[in-house]
Amino acid sequence: MAQLTGNPIQSSYLGLIKTSDNAALQASGFHAITDGAGNNSMFKMSQTELQLGSNINTQYFKQYASGGGSTELKDATIRLDDATTSQYLVVDANNAGFGAGSNYVVTSPTGSTIVGPLDLSGATVTGLPSGGITYFGTGKVVNTSYIASDIVQAVFTIPANTFSAGDYFMIRSFETRENLNATQYSSLWITPDAQTVGSAPNNPSANEFSFSQVQQSNNGTYTMKRHCFISAANETNWLEQSSGSNDDAENSSGGPVDANNIDWTVNQYVYLQMWSDSTAGTYTNYGMHLTKLN
Repeated sequence: MAQLTGNPIQSSYLGLIKTSDNAALQASGFHAITDGAGNNSMFKMSQTELQLGSNINTQYFKQYASGGGSTELKDATIRLDDATTSQYLVVDANNAGFGAGSNYVVTSPTGSTIVGPLDLSGATVTGLPSGGITYFGTGKVVNTSYIASDIVQAVFTIPANTFSAGDYFMIRSFETRENLNATQYSSLWITPDAQTVGSAPNNPSANEFSFSQVQQSNNGTYTMKRHCFISAANETNWLEQSSGSNDDAENSSGGPVDANNIDWTVNQYVYLQMWSDSTAGTYTNYGMHLTKLN
């Protein structure tokens, strides 16, 4: 390794690194770093700051150690990738974006673009006209496993305090049965007890309530639907008969079909449950959808 020991100053100072004004490093405030001949390097530094860049004023990496520390990157375009370049962050003069593979989000001064699926399960969207839309739902379920036992097929969570007294919502579902050889039973339920898809319903609180049910062996399409009004934090009224089969008859006096003690101050879990006496055929549910209407 080359060393200064024994080398005359006049023949070795050109390789020394120093501040551009030959002064000591300050506590803060950058000094440009040069060699002994005054040639600029890609560094600026102080006792607490470091800046690195090909153009020290417009293209650089800067790190501050003082005040808790921070890092700054500046260039015409900045891209950060993982080792496979399949996950990345890109910033340029007009756009900022991040993504993984073919799914990404890009924002610019004039708008934003999302490419790929966007999962808003359990989310509440606010700021839209009329106070926004509160929606919860599940995807399509195709079942050919013939289990003569109640099994949870799909579930979504309604966070605590999403709904309150005076709210009005509708839950609905659409399904088909094809080539069954016995009755298949499906139903929509709500409970404060968490549920697991593929397992038996879990209701230790004994506070589960059925929105609607279908009991059919015939080929065909079937819907389940309820309009519900929350009259108090712990009381929700089913306002009409479900359009599915074998549900309660509508109250001829015009009052609610059912009044149920649903506690909206805690998480509630809405799930699709199925029991099959059939040993053949296909059951398809095209999703549960719950939408606040007021």
